[in-house]
Amino acid sequence: MKRLVLASALLASSATAAISDEMKEGWGLQFRQDTFDKTVLPLAMMSESGDGFDKALIAFTCTSSGDLVSFFQPERFLMFTQTASATFRHGDDTVDFTFTVGEVPHFGKRLVASPEDTGSIIQIFEAAGGADVPFRTEKKQGVFTSVGSKQTFEIMRALCGG
Repeated sequence: MKRLVLASALLASSATAAISDEMKEGWGLQFRQDTFDKTVLPLAMMSESGDGFDKALIAFTCTSSGDLVSFFQPERFLMFTQTASATFRHGDDTVDFTFTVGEVPHFGKRLVASPEDTGSIIQIFEAAGGADVPFRTEKKQGVFTSVGSKQTFEIMRALCGG
């Protein structure tokens, strides 16, 4: 009887592991609160796929005018970086973007995309339909997933008022 219970437990745990291994990570949506004025802001972000330590990050939040702004962190630790270039694959095409240091309300100085480029980046992720979006910088290349990006951007637009 003990063996039957043990075998059942092992089978159940391996089935659970197999199911969870088949899940693909998607976009994350968080809320951040300014500790001084208590403003709550949404933050959508996606880390580069893979197991590396020095992962790139792309994120979106609201501007003071209610639009979305994209910021990019090509590597985990950035010191004195004023600009960063990245190329994203969009179907069979590639699109180059330049992110420059700019003030993001409540998030401080970040490497931000222009409003036009922010819109283009959103279109790339929404058009990918759950597939990976490859990117390349001067130092590395990798992929971001687009899983849940369309829903995330819909929520962000509603929360930002745009």
